[in-house]
Amino acid sequence: MFKKYRTIDEVMDSEGRNLVKQALNSTDLYVQTVRRLRYSLIEIAVLDPKKRRIGSYTSFNNVNGEIDRIVVSPENSIPDIAVKVEERYLMEILQNIETVKTHPFRSFLKYARKFKPRRRQDSQRLLCDLPELVTSLYLNMKF
Repeated sequence: MFKKYRTIDEVMDSEGRNLVKQALNSTDLYVQTVRRLRYSLIEIAVLDPKKRRIGSYTSFNNVNGEIDRIVVSPENSIPDIAVKVEERYLMEILQNIETVKTHPFRSFLKYARKFKPRRRQDSQRLLCDLPELVTSLYLNMKF
């Protein structure tokens, strides 16, 4: 589905943006985790290999945990959670989305450490939300 794209900008500047929304909304681990943690705005800062910010996207999620829309992050947005990740890991996830969906627990273990909290309060929120995150992982344990 995402093999034809080389960069996250190529994905987000095309019909790929809607494909990302569809792919994540059909991933139980993502939807259940966002719902359980009550995140409505999630910001992902995209980094190049030298850890420089090359883009940022915000998803607007509904109370069911599904993404309603994805936009380029507004300058003044205050997301519920903000993370940063290298572009190559986002592209790897997208290009292997079916494996990620089939093996959510294994995928979580592989990729979770690639997503770093962007702000101090994001680290604190993730620590507070850890019990709910573990519950979501447990409910989706397919190795």
